[in-house]
Amino acid sequence: MATTVFTLNLRQIIYALSNALDLVGVTNIHHGKRVAYMSHLVATNLNWSNSELDQLFQASILHDCGVSQTNVHAKLTQLQWEEESNHCEIGAELLKKSIYFNHLSEVIKYHHTHWDVLKI
Repeated sequence: MATTVFTLNLRQIIYALSNALDLVGVTNIHHGKRVAYMSHLVATNLNWSNSELDQLFQASILHDCGVSQTNVHAKLTQLQWEEESNHCEIGAELLKKSIYFNHLSEVIKYHHTHWDVLKI
């Protein structure tokens, strides 16, 4: 039996996942892409390295991967995310299971945590 070898393009996988997330959040298309763009601009101005920028891009574009219901996503887009932060934990657990994205799970888990609450 022949073995099939696939070459994965991680960037294309991330874009595909982002497009799937856009289908969930019909009220706010391209949310992840906009967050990725804005965070990249900020980090570039802070002189982050290319490696850090790439990690930030990945986390930004996938940050709402734990959103599973359109009504939850609608609340998030209206900045009513305080009661819906369990999507952060859901997303973190989802990414933790992936060999390609497990390094993002902690960032995703805390992406709605107020900065002054985090113990870094």
